[in-house]
Amino acid sequence: MIKNKTPFYEHSSDGAIIKVDSEEKLSHVSGLAEELVNNGLSIFIFYGEGIVEQDLIPSRQWNKPIEFKNVDIDKVDTFVDVEEVGFTIFSKSDLFNSPGKVKNYIPRSYSLDINSSNI
Repeated sequence: MIKNKTPFYEHSSDGAIIKVDSEEKLSHVSGLAEELVNNGLSIFIFYGEGIVEQDLIPSRQWNKPIEFKNVDIDKVDTFVDVEEVGFTIFSKSDLFNSPGKVKNYIPRSYSLDINSSNI
């Protein structure tokens, strides 16, 4: 991110928030997501109108799951949780409401087993 001069808000030693406001930045950040999760970082992507960056700071406790307590869920259209072994999508959008449609929005280098996927 620093090398490519992508602005970000670092909220902890292992967490940062990046506002994606262009297709170019989305392509760049998406390309880094795989590398980041392979290095042990968590990647969460929120899409919606009126989401405040500071509200995206998660609560973390070693014995509890990560929570985004301050996010107004009504403003979130799509949420993606990227992990080393796959990703989870929650969306109100018709663009992502089936595994077949999701395939149109992920890089061709990734494989998606449509028969074993569900949304």
